[in-house]
Order: sequence, then structure tokens, then C-alpha cells
Amino acid sequence: MDARLVTAWVTLVLGAAMSPALAQGRGRVGAIGGALLLDADFADGIQTTVGVTAGLALLPWLDIEGDVLAPNGDVVLEYTRTSVSFAAPGASREEIERPAVITRFTNQRQTRSVVSVVAAFHTRRTDRRPALG
Repeated sequence: MDARLVTAWVTLVLGAAMSPALAQGRGRVGAIGGALLLDADFADGIQTTVGVTAGLALLPWLDIEGDVLAPNGDVVLEYTRTSVSFAAPGASREEIERPAVITRFTNQRQTRSVVSVVAAFHTRRTDRRPALG
């Protein structure tokens, strides 16, 4: 399953479970688990991640929420290439390939944490419940 889909699914489930707390004017705290998809510089990959989310209804029309994620491990891309040849002008193919420089490249991406804070403005909430019947 695609990492973005898993993360979105976990977020939707947690959001749906915590929405009633906000509707009643309380705060909420939850856990996040999933995958972090990295597309950075020269090291792309996926890291598993866990975290904590918390939210609070400050005003009838304003909520705040914060998330802290702790990704696990590093994303590493390693490869070897033949670079520059220092053969003399007019050298044969064998002479060109022999003095070539072989270089090993290692690109590593370390994500220590991901922090996000959001302010959500919405229509005014009321504490009154509609009358039944």
C-alpha cells in the first residue's frame, strides 16, 4: 500500500475519533503511526514514523493543533561511478580506462523530527443542542 495513502488513512481515523471532543469544547491527544515519504536532494525513500498529536478548541471559532513525529532510521543512496581519466592525449582506450578515477557516492538523509502547528478557523460553535421532538 502506498505510504501516502497509509498516512492519510491513519490521519482520517484519528481525526474522526477526536472530532467529538472538539465539538464539546475539550482538548484532545492522540498517537500517530505510519510512513514518511521523503523526496529530498539525492536520497529518496520511506521512513516509518511514530508521533503524538494534540489539539485544543481555544475559541468557538478557533482550534489549534500540533503534531510531533519521530522518523525511524535514515534514507541512504549509494552508488559507484567512473569519473575522470588522466590519460595522455592520443592514448588508447585501455590506457584511458586504466587511470580512471572510481568514486563511491553516498547520499544520506537524516530526519530527526517533524513538527507542525496549525490554527483552524471555522464557523462559530455553540454549546446548545437542538431540541428533540
